[in-house]
Amino acid sequence: MTPTDTLREAVARAIKPLRWLGDTAVSSVGFYRIETFKSGFVWSVDGIRGNHLRPSKSSDDARLLAQADFAAKMLAAFDLDAAITAIEAAGWRIVPAEPTQEMVRASLRLDLSYMPDHQGADRSAVYAAMLSAAPRLDATVRSGEEG
Repeated sequence: MTPTDTLREAVARAIKPLRWLGDTAVSSVGFYRIETFKSGFVWSVDGIRGNHLRPSKSSDDARLLAQADFAAKMLAAFDLDAAITAIEAAGWRIVPAEPTQEMVRASLRLDLSYMPDHQGADRSAVYAAMLSAAPRLDATVRSGEEG
């Protein structure tokens, strides 16, 4: 899974489920409703049917489809670049849980011989070098690259 996919999945999991009162759920997208239609159940949002060509066998299945529509619309409105910019403006970085080979190489390129008392272990410098070599998630999002 790419960093972009991981972030999108995390955002999708953070979307609250629709709260149904009977056959209606109110959302920021509109009013979702479950209706009986022909031989099954369909969902609609603000009167526009979503699955009328293939009615669901149960109202629960229709609710799942309505939730998927709601999540897709919320994700489409979410600006990943703006979220990453806000995170980094607060002094945070999104980096891999395990260092990449480039991050490790960056830490090894440091000349820490000036610190003989610490056996060359300036941990702040190593951390800074590794962070500077970490892949930038926002570049991946903007370019649409995967990996």
